[in-house]
Amino acid sequence: GGYTPLPEAWETNNPLFSYTGIFLEKLSREFFYPGGVHLLNPPKGGTAKRSVYLGDEITLENLTEIDGTVLDGLRRVESDAFLHDPDLILVQYGIYDAFGRMSTDTYRRALQEIVDRAKQQSIDVILLGPGLVRYGSGAMEWGVTRPYTMTAREVALANGVLFQDAGQYLSRFGG
Repeated sequence: GGYTPLPEAWETNNPLFSYTGIFLEKLSREFFYPGGVHLLNPPKGGTAKRSVYLGDEITLENLTEIDGTVLDGLRRVESDAFLHDPDLILVQYGIYDAFGRMSTDTYRRALQEIVDRAKQQSIDVILLGPGLVRYGSGAMEWGVTRPYTMTAREVALANGVLFQDAGQYLSRFGG
């Protein structure tokens, strides 16, 4: 479901209330989608839409996998990520890549392959750096994901795609 910066509007495990859902809600206002964001696959008993407005919508399909790594994302690109002909994909990995000590070289190559596949399909990409997580103690307890953030930023720059540092953004809310 992802982290939400709006605790008063939280719905457990529902991406509409996560950073991604809120980002897409704000994005919809930039392009005059009065219908807001509609989640294609809400959790059982969960909300599919935060607003009751009618009109054109941004549809969101959540392909999040619990404990997923960038290699899971690469697998999704090869199987089901493009089934609904998306205009845009948001790609965010790094937390479980860091926990599993995946090399940043492997992480970079997998992200690059995801970007390449999306471009082949004429799909826009936004890469998001991983959030901050507390892991261990000492000087690195909050920094374990930062090498993956920097790698994602480099891939975004090399490919001319938008990059958002979720860790930097979410640090205002405590990580």
